[in-house]
Amino acid sequence: MPRYDDFGARWEDREGISDESDGWTRTIDAFELEEHLIAEDIPCSVVQRPMDVFNDPQMEAREMKQILTHSECGEVVHFGFCTRFSAKKQMVLRAPPCMGEHNDYVMRELLGLSHEEVAKYYESNAIT
Repeated sequence: MPRYDDFGARWEDREGISDESDGWTRTIDAFELEEHLIAEDIPCSVVQRPMDVFNDPQMEAREMKQILTHSECGEVVHFGFCTRFSAKKQMVLRAPPCMGEHNDYVMRELLGLSHEEVAKYYESNAIT
């Protein structure tokens, strides 16, 4: 029986296994390691950093990467939701607003406040 086929054997030598795998995995790129392990039928996946996700071709293939226009930053890359609905192609329609960007719309259109009422909030510094 190979050395680690039994859970008990793996548990007994868990520190040795950890030391051995730590030493080996530090010498290889995470994506190369993933390919190697998958080739050996060991299910795994790289835990990606934000820039890894940003450059992952799967994000493009799933159409999760979206270019949205931000009011101050211009065009920015935004990652959409991982869920997909057949009736809705694009889940995220606009970039996040800046602080106070929609104050006038919310107060006048949604809350029905008059121009004078909104002006009072600005004058009192209750909103910016």
